[in-house]
Amino acid sequence: MKTNANDSISPIAKPNNLRGFDSPDVIETTQGLSKREYFASLALSGLSAEEFGNVGYELHKAKNVAIQAVMIADALIEELNRVK
Repeated sequence: MKTNANDSISPIAKPNNLRGFDSPDVIETTQGLSKREYFASLALSGLSAEEFGNVGYELHKAKNVAIQAVMIADALIEELNRVK
């Protein structure tokens, strides 16, 4: 099964009219966080704890860490799609 970076980690279902959730033809889904955003946030959490600790941050360092987090997320998605 392929992992699509833009798929939601937890799609949110909502009724699109007043009949509610009982009728399947009235359900519309909206996106929560994408898998890419979620994976990047997990990587960012670990990277920023390692990089900054209790010292604080500098903006240019923070941007580099954010870029690394997205790169890690993309690498994870690529690897998940490579492995069968």
